[in-house]
Amino acid sequence: MTNKPYSQRDIDTLLKSLEENPNHTELVTLAQDSTFPRRQTWWEKTGKAIIHTFLAKPGDFYGRAFVSKDVKKHALLTAGSVSVSTAYNACSNLPLFHYAFKGLGMASTPITIAAAVLILMATNYFATALAAKKSDNKLWRRVALCGAISLHLLQSVVAAISMILLLDQTSLSQDKSQELIQQQTQRLESMQAIDDPDYEQAKQECQKWEAQMEKYPHHHPKWDTAYTKAYGTWAQRDRNWKKVPTEDLPDCRKKERLHQKAIAPYQQAKAEWQAKLQKRVQSGNDVLFLKREVPDLYQQHFTPEGDLRSGIEAAGLATIKFWQDLRQFNLGNLGFPLFFLCLSLITSGFACWMSWAFSQRSDVQKSFNDKVQAERDRWLHELYTALQQRQEQEKQELLAPNTIDIDAYRHDP
Repeated sequence: MTNKPYSQRDIDTLLKSLEENPNHTELVTLAQDSTFPRRQTWWEKTGKAIIHTFLAKPGDFYGRAFVSKDVKKHALLTAGSVSVSTAYNACSNLPLFHYAFKGLGMASTPITIAAAVLILMATNYFATALAAKKSDNKLWRRVALCGAISLHLLQSVVAAISMILLLDQTSLSQDKSQELIQQQTQRLESMQAIDDPDYEQAKQECQKWEAQMEKYPHHHPKWDTAYTKAYGTWAQRDRNWKKVPTEDLPDCRKKERLHQKAIAPYQQAKAEWQAKLQKRVQSGNDVLFLKREVPDLYQQHFTPEGDLRSGIEAAGLATIKFWQDLRQFNLGNLGFPLFFLCLSLITSGFACWMSWAFSQRSDVQKSFNDKVQAERDRWLHELYTALQQRQEQEKQELLAPNTIDIDAYRHDP
C-alpha cells in the first residue's frame, strides 16, 4: 500500500464513491471508523482524553481489521461495565486514601485524588488488555486476567475497610482508647522491676543466709550465725530498724528497705491509676475518660473532636476490626461494610467476566487479524487508485479543445 497520506478531500471522495455501490455499505462504515478517521479539533481531543482517563474506551476492546456493528455494540456494553466497576471501586477507596495522606496538610487532597485516579486507570488498562488481544498471545491473556482479578479483589476488600473508616470513627476511637489504657497499665506494671546493684547484692546475700538457716537446726551455731547476718541478733528481733542507716542493716533487712524504696514510686503511681480507673467505670466512655484523666495522652492520639489524629493508625485499626469481625462472623458490625464489599465483588466480577468473554468471540479475534486488515487496505487502495485515474481522465476530457467543422457552416452565394 502506498505511503502517500490521504487528505480529507480524498477520503470524502472515496467514501462517496463507495456509497454509490450498495455492495460496499458495510465497508464504508468500517472505513469511516478505522482506516480514515475524521480529523478532530484540539478541544475534542482534550475532552476525549479526559473522559477516557476515567472511563474505558470501547474502541480499545477490539481491533481494526474487520469490525461489525454487533462487535461495536457489545464493546460499548463491556466498556460500560468496566467503567462502572472501576469508578465504583475508586470512589469506595477514597476514604482510605484520604486517611492515609491526611497528615500531609494541603497536599493531602490532590495526592488522594491522584492516587485514586491512578488506580482507576490501572484497572481500566488491565480490563482493556484482557479484551484487546490477539488470539495467539496466551501469556498476555493470562497476565492481564491475573492483574485484573487481583486488582479488583484488593479494591473490594479496601472498599469494606474504607466504609469502616468513613462511618465508624467512634468505634475506632473507642478501640484505640482501650488499647492506650491497656498499654498504660502494662507500662505501670513494668515499674516493678528494680534496677539497683545494691539491692541485687543484698538480695543474693540474704538468699545465701536463708539457705544456710534451712540447712541447719536452730540450736546449731551456724544457724545462729546465718540468722545474725540476715536479720541481726536474736535479742534485736523486736528492734525498730527504721532509724538504722541502710548500710548498717543486716542483709535481709537491707534487701527489704531497698525493695520498699525502689517500688515506692510504683506503688504511688498504681494507687493513682487505680483511682482513675474507678472514674473510667463511672464515665462509660474510654475516649472521654482519657480526655479528662490523661489529657497529655489524649492530645497525642486524638483530635479535640475525639477522632484519631493519625490516618495510618485509623486505617490499621479499621483493617484489624474488619478481619476480626469477619473471622467471628459478626454481621451486626459488618452490615454496611459487607454490603459495599459484596457490591464491589459483583461489579468487578462481571466486569472481568465480560471482558474475558468478549475477548473469546471469533468476530472480536477477527478484528485483530493482520491478514484481514491487509486485504481490506489493499482493496481500498485499489478502489482509491481507480477513482483517481477516472477523475483524471474526466478532467482531461473536459479540458480538451472542441474541434468545429467550419466548412459545414459555409453557404454557397
